[in-house]
Amino acid sequence: MKINKIPLITLFTLSVVFTACSSVYNYSLQENILARYSYSVQSEQNIYLPNIKIYQSKYNVEKGTLCYDYAQTLPGYSFENNAKRLIHILFDTNTYKQLHRVDNVYFFQIDNDLYLILNKLSKKRIELLYGLDKKSFDVIYNILLEAKENGTNIQDLRSFALKANANGCIHTINWNPKMIIIDGLLKKDGGKPIRRIR
Repeated sequence: MKINKIPLITLFTLSVVFTACSSVYNYSLQENILARYSYSVQSEQNIYLPNIKIYQSKYNVEKGTLCYDYAQTLPGYSFENNAKRLIHILFDTNTYKQLHRVDNVYFFQIDNDLYLILNKLSKKRIELLYGLDKKSFDVIYNILLEAKENGTNIQDLRSFALKANANGCIHTINWNPKMIIIDGLLKKDGGKPIRRIR
């Protein structure tokens, strides 16, 4: 199975939305802060685990590397619902704090130097953007907050990855079977987390 990457037309459409809304919602200033950074794709890969498929990419930007992960469960399975629990499992750390939340988008700081955004697209789909510098992190939060206040739905984190700057992606998420078998990353629809009895 191949993971469908976000089509370029979607990114173009979002760009048009930002431009069209700028005169009304004041997106222009914040969008310009993000758009001045150049990027190149460092790596892309598809990862397949039991009951889940992942698309992972890394981007070279002005000050380092940004990471973007998109994950989707197979039919019959859903992700752990608690956002903090997800971060604990995916990054194998207890040193994190949630700084903001805009609807289903969560803003975290991990180990005091990694800025991360988690978007829970649905029970079966999540995306993460991490390695951001604090300025880009704050700008994205303000864009999404303003979008919410004005009733505009903008959820594509990958579009931000193509415009933001980095503090440095310490490491990509090491997606592995332990997350599912031991840690309870997934659960059967309507059931309990999938965990091996220990």
